[in-house]
Amino acid sequence: MKNEIKTTLDMATMIKFIPGQCEAAIEQYKKAFGATVSVFMRFADVEPHEKIQTEEEKQYIYHAQLLIGGQRYLLCDNVFDDLERGHSLYLVASFKNGDDVKRAYDIMQEDAVILHPYTSTGFDNGHCALIDRFGIQWDIMVYHYAS
Repeated sequence: MKNEIKTTLDMATMIKFIPGQCEAAIEQYKKAFGATVSVFMRFADVEPHEKIQTEEEKQYIYHAQLLIGGQRYLLCDNVFDDLERGHSLYLVASFKNGDDVKRAYDIMQEDAVILHPYTSTGFDNGHCALIDRFGIQWDIMVYHYAS
């Protein structure tokens, strides 16, 4: 390509700031999607920060790396800013069968904004969309990727 840029970029990874609720999000994603945690650090595990004062804040998640379906996602209890959070980026969880979609939906719908309730038709075999209680928008569906 004419404008090809040489880079050492390994991977682009989504990071989500979930102030004060990161650990709860991790537990929910483990149940709903079989996520595994490959890195987990609390603020108590790193250099002190001037905005982390209480013992409760020291237990917040400084950095967590989850693996969901072979993809890496980063989460943290960012308490340092009040950036406007939006839903222009959302995640798709693809399963091979509708029973797994329904199970994930049943777990994820707690305190969520339901955009499209779980349905199963002959066409899609299971689909739903929601914004979870941590502010992440998910499409959960049966989808078979072309290899």
